[in-house]
Amino acid sequence: MERASSRTLCAIRDEHSGRVLGYLVNRHIKMRLVKEALDQAISLRGDDIQGVIFHIRSREPIHRSSESWNLCEANGIQRSMGKTRSCYDHATAESFWSIFKHEYFYRHVFEGMSEFTAGIRSYMDFYNHKRRYLQIGNISPIGYELTLLESASAA
Repeated sequence: MERASSRTLCAIRDEHSGRVLGYLVNRHIKMRLVKEALDQAISLRGDDIQGVIFHIRSREPIHRSSESWNLCEANGIQRSMGKTRSCYDHATAESFWSIFKHEYFYRHVFEGMSEFTAGIRSYMDFYNHKRRYLQIGNISPIGYELTLLESASAA
């Protein structure tokens, strides 16, 4: 059995709706992990992401790299990294990771990477489609986005 610490999850989340737009799991944190998760988010939003803020939770060198900077700059994404040892910077991101760990990660034992990846996929589907989010009216993130679309088309 692999150690859980030998796995890395990168998730890109919409702070307004709470929806996870892109995520990727790998054994190690590499630029490919960040790039593919960002690419998923960009693709999901139809390449219309000018002015989006990319909150960086970790101070890993990969997030501070010129490659990460260039990827964000090329897509009009603003980068934001909190101060060291400040629990108040990016509190919503910290809240998401706490929810993920307590609702899913700590409650499961994974036999290998494929089981871990499948479990993450299942949880992200649950989180986006079914889990109720208090800040948006106690509905799911995708449910909230659908109500926004309906309101915009009715106007």
